[in-house]
Amino acid sequence: MKKKLKKLITIAVSHKKTLNYFKQNRLKATSAILVLSVLITNIVFDGGWRFQSVFADAGHSHGEEINGSSSDYPLVTVVKAQSVDTVNVSIDSSGVILSSNESDVFPLREGIVQDLYVNVGDYVDAGQIIGTLYPGAEQTVLSAELTLVQAQSEAAEQRRAFIDELSIPERELLEDSLENAAYLLDLKDQTRSDTLSQLDTQISVAESAMSSAQENYASQIEALEVSVQNAEQQLSQEAASSKSAISEMMNSVENFMYTSSGVLSGSRSSKENYRRKGVYAMNSEDFRKLESELISYYKTFDNYQKNSIETQLTDTEELQSLVDQAIDIATSAQRLANNSLNLEETLEDFNERKESLGDSIDHLIEVSADFMDSIAEITTANAEKALLESNLKQELVSLEGDIELLLQELSLSETEQESVLTEQEALIKTIETQLGLFDIDLQSRFLDGDLEIAWSEAQVSSILQKMGAGRSIVAPFSGTITKRYVNVGSSVSFDQPAFHLVNEGEKFVRFYVNESDFPFIEKEQEVNFVSSVTNLIQSSAKVVRIASSLDPNTRTILVEAEILKDDMYEKILPNMSVRIQIPVSTDPTLRVVPESALELSEDGSSLWFVNALVEAESIPVEVHFIHDGYAYLKTEGLEEGILDDKWFIIKSPVDIEEGLEVDTVL
Repeated sequence: MKKKLKKLITIAVSHKKTLNYFKQNRLKATSAILVLSVLITNIVFDGGWRFQSVFADAGHSHGEEINGSSSDYPLVTVVKAQSVDTVNVSIDSSGVILSSNESDVFPLREGIVQDLYVNVGDYVDAGQIIGTLYPGAEQTVLSAELTLVQAQSEAAEQRRAFIDELSIPERELLEDSLENAAYLLDLKDQTRSDTLSQLDTQISVAESAMSSAQENYASQIEALEVSVQNAEQQLSQEAASSKSAISEMMNSVENFMYTSSGVLSGSRSSKENYRRKGVYAMNSEDFRKLESELISYYKTFDNYQKNSIETQLTDTEELQSLVDQAIDIATSAQRLANNSLNLEETLEDFNERKESLGDSIDHLIEVSADFMDSIAEITTANAEKALLESNLKQELVSLEGDIELLLQELSLSETEQESVLTEQEALIKTIETQLGLFDIDLQSRFLDGDLEIAWSEAQVSSILQKMGAGRSIVAPFSGTITKRYVNVGSSVSFDQPAFHLVNEGEKFVRFYVNESDFPFIEKEQEVNFVSSVTNLIQSSAKVVRIASSLDPNTRTILVEAEILKDDMYEKILPNMSVRIQIPVSTDPTLRVVPESALELSEDGSSLWFVNALVEAESIPVEVHFIHDGYAYLKTEGLEEGILDDKWFIIKSPVDIEEGLEVDTVL
């Protein structure tokens, strides 16, 4: 009933010509109202009226056809503004699913494939060996080095085992024999099987070991020197603190025993006048004894202070002795204080001086401990430095002997090796005689044996790692093998992949948008996608990366979005082709009208609409953006609902102006 009445009122009001007629003839307002009432009555009881459109034929003479009726006024097409979620305008693109961790797996060197341990579809762990290559020339060299080092390691372990079981004289004699036998065994092995190139390699290894030893010890010695410097600086600070603590203690004792300062230094005469009565009265004999010790100690400490200033040196032993004496004197003063009276002063002052004396003693003891720690730290650092220098000298002498021996062998030809063996055996006997002259401490032999075993084991481990690393094809991360590029027996190189590995833990979609659509793409924006093959696989993704430059050839921009995990996540596979749909806007405050509504205004910043009198009126609007034939309007700043209640003109056969009478069609 309300809708019908509204239509009737609208039609009645729209009979503008009738009202204008009454105005032109200057009829009274009551007559106009009476005529209008009669008109409404006739309309209500006229069953033949039909409403073919919103304002169609409202109060106008019939001429043009409007849904079967005629009109003498321009027929304009009208629409109402829509909300963003009902327009469903989107940007379409094609894309591909990729994994965030996906890579080809390459061999570490050139060679021929010996074994493949996985196939397409297999899951592998990070670091897993998935293939190996046949040994190459460098593997042969490593194998020879491994044999040599393993033999040295076994010999070192045997020597160490025998030393543990034998008595001291027997160990010394046997170790000499074992060392000489090892030299002889090495010489025989080298003269019969080593080539000159292998000797070159051994010399390089020995020289490298010597250089490494020098660098290693140098860095350690340098670090220790820094420690010594820091400790000496700390010692200087602790010495200054000790002197300050002694002075502080002397002041506290003097303050407790005398009523005025300067008594101990002799700057005050007739010290009887400055003795505190409470202390002296109870402890006259002890007081005089302690007073004598204090005056003597003060002179000694004062002389030490002057000598330190003149020589710029600190005698740590003398200073520590002074600290110990100061602690004894302070302790005696504290005992004297505990047995004294508080005459001619308040108890608070008396206790304050006793507390100050106790604090001075505690501080002096604490500083003395720090001073002794600094001395110990310097002593330890210097001892470690001397030990390192001694070890370095011994190791360099040993390495120099090895290098000299190898250089001698290198200068000989293969035809002379058998004769050299005899000469070398004689040299070994000479070395045995020389080694017998040295009195080597058994403990150092134990240490040398342990170091030799540890060094040999480290060499074995290093060579094994090099041999395995060179031949093995290793998975760089966990994932699934999706491609295999080689077979057993295939030749491979550094730039030729063997497998393709994909980790499906994190997946994203990559697509491109046109330059014109770029303003509608933002980070953190959600987009929808569906499989290009089947509509059953569809999901959403969040934009995380947008290219910072435009492809000059295609005029497109690269976009990547992380796929949101849902029920379809496991069905979305890498390299799957998908169709992307990106909503132009999800701003609920925007209203949408066809772009043709803006074309009817001169400046594009207003819209024409039809009012209740079927006249054209203008509303100022702010256009947010235009896309795909639609204009998106901001509603902020306008009266709430002003765009939703209007019928806007999107097409007119004539130029529209303010107050133009029209008829409307939907």
